[in-house]
Amino acid sequence: VQLPHRVYTTEQQEWLSYNSTRQVNQLAPEVNYRLFSDMAAVPKPVAFGARESHITADMDVRYKDHEGATVTAYDLRFAATYLIANPDPQHPITLEMNFPFPQTAAVLSEVTFAVDGAEPPGVTYSMQGINWKAAFDPGQERKIEVRYRAEGVGSFGYGVPPSQRMSDFDLRVTIRGAQKINIPESALEPSTRQDGAQDAANETVLSWRYLNTITNRNVQVELPALPRLAYAQRVDRLGPFFLQLALAAPLLTALFLLFWLAAMRLESLRVAREHTVLLGIGFFLFYPLFIFSAGFMDLPLAFVVSLVVAGALVVGYVVRAIGSQMVTIYLVPLLIVFYCLLTRGLTAPRYLGMMLVISAVALAALFMWRVSRHMLQASLVEEKPTIVAEEEQVAPTAAKEIATPVEEEKQTLPHDAEDTQRYCAHCGQRIESSFQFCPRCGKDAQVTRQCARCGLEYIPAGEMPSFCPACGNGLAVESSGCQTD
Repeated sequence: VQLPHRVYTTEQQEWLSYNSTRQVNQLAPEVNYRLFSDMAAVPKPVAFGARESHITADMDVRYKDHEGATVTAYDLRFAATYLIANPDPQHPITLEMNFPFPQTAAVLSEVTFAVDGAEPPGVTYSMQGINWKAAFDPGQERKIEVRYRAEGVGSFGYGVPPSQRMSDFDLRVTIRGAQKINIPESALEPSTRQDGAQDAANETVLSWRYLNTITNRNVQVELPALPRLAYAQRVDRLGPFFLQLALAAPLLTALFLLFWLAAMRLESLRVAREHTVLLGIGFFLFYPLFIFSAGFMDLPLAFVVSLVVAGALVVGYVVRAIGSQMVTIYLVPLLIVFYCLLTRGLTAPRYLGMMLVISAVALAALFMWRVSRHMLQASLVEEKPTIVAEEEQVAPTAAKEIATPVEEEKQTLPHDAEDTQRYCAHCGQRIESSFQFCPRCGKDAQVTRQCARCGLEYIPAGEMPSFCPACGNGLAVESSGCQTD
């Protein structure tokens, strides 16, 4: 929560605050007039939008860095030509024109003001703007040209005369060296856009050409900072997303563990508490890793890196602690749902509802499949004893008659083949013939006796010679095994 507010140093905050107010927003000229016959009357505004306005703005973009913080600066060359006229075709007027300079510009250079190609007498210049008064004959038109050069940061705007009919409005903005250009939705949309114009790969030309138009929208061009922002700026920009993901991480971790425990219960597996705790910690680490790595790289790349690291941590632990079968059946689908689907829904809120529905369907399908599989296996186990009992009742004599040759054939099998199928008589663990102790229960595996006739392996009653409980063959006690008495 506090990360976005602590990422900047004091010097960075002051520098960014200063540059945030240096965008150039040029307003349209203001024109007022008085009739010669009524000089005491209040000046009336001329319908300035009814005349022509031809404007060009050339911007050379560069990116400025200060201790890791970045802004987009540009050198602006502004040139405008306005055609103004006496709106009264019968009376002369005194016309006053005020061209305001952008108040955010600290320095204005190469400032010129020309009327019909020459600088008129009586024109005044100041940091607020250019002021000029002149007499106009009935219906007289004059061409005004204004030029200046300034430095701006972040965006450029031009204020269209509000609620006035523009007979011919033409604005052309040429941008060189910008890696990204945005037009806000609330701004006046450009009529044409050309990227890489005039064989310049890093040049973009935006044009606004409107005829007989009335609008309250202004022209606005935004120049974001470099796509590869400094860590502080990335954290600041992604602050709302980080906060949302951080608040959701504990809930997603709890849900993941809940579904995992339900899966283990369904599979009749008892998982130690420490395994569950460590699995939850490994799963949770994905979210802080994703948040902090997003400060150094793009979101998709940060997601992939975090997914690989956290996924390998969780999968590797489950394989070592429980087994690989549970990873394939349950763990991988759960990671896809919680890491990919739900996290994607948080990164793009417009997809959150759809991702929740897809996740619910996927989890329901997984558990329905496993429950149905277990129910089918249980039904088969219940039916098997019944089938065996029926077969024994049908032909018990034949079964005994058939069993006798089988037992005799079993006597002819090599002892090596029998040894490969040895099992511990104490716990049932399969053991090799060379094992002296059971690897599972640790008890002595050599105390058992194996009948040479039928191959039965059992624990004798005592140290005296005993008889095989299956075939009645007499056995002699030996430390290495048994033999026919």
